Amino acid sequence: MDKQELEHLYFDLWTHLGGQSQIQKLKEELLELLTAIHDWERCNHSEECLADICDEMADVSFCIDSFKYYFDIEDVIDLCYDHKAKRTRKRLEEGYYSE
Repeated sequence: MDKQELEHLYFDLWTHLGGQSQIQKLKEELLELLTAIHDWERCNHSEECLADICDEMADVSFCIDSFKYYFDIEDVIDLCYDHKAKRTRKRLEEGYYSE
């Protein structure tokens, strides 16, 4: 799907299903991702379990993208992301994550 088709789909989801439904969907997808990660750790990092993680990440990403579109917060998220990336770089350089 191109960007315009996705935006139309996001709009339809929020308009027809409602915000509470979309919030619940995001929570469900986040839980499924956590479960997939847990399973991957238990199954010795198998390729099959990694594929499940990828599938769940796509679901979570789709839900997050719909939130960003509906609330028109992509620029805000980008700023937060940039800040967190810079903070992480600084912490790495300062030894914050050293054991």
